[in-house]
Amino acid sequence: MKSLTEQYVQARRRVMELKVETQKDKAKAAAARKQHATSMRQQGFPAMAALIGSLPLEPDAKAREYFRSQQA
Repeated sequence: MKSLTEQYVQARRRVMELKVETQKDKAKAAAARKQHATSMRQQGFPAMAALIGSLPLEPDAKAREYFRSQQA
């Protein structure tokens, strides 16, 4: 049986891992949005590019859990 200290350390480690994953997700989303917006702008769709650029940065937590479960 794990001690409370070990459980706490594992929980804190998981929280930090989730923070890093979220930061990576945000960076990937921002890069993808920028790329798609640029592509739309170059194709002559400035309104669509503005719409893509305005999408929220926050990744969907449910989607992350779904993809994590698919990998397991």
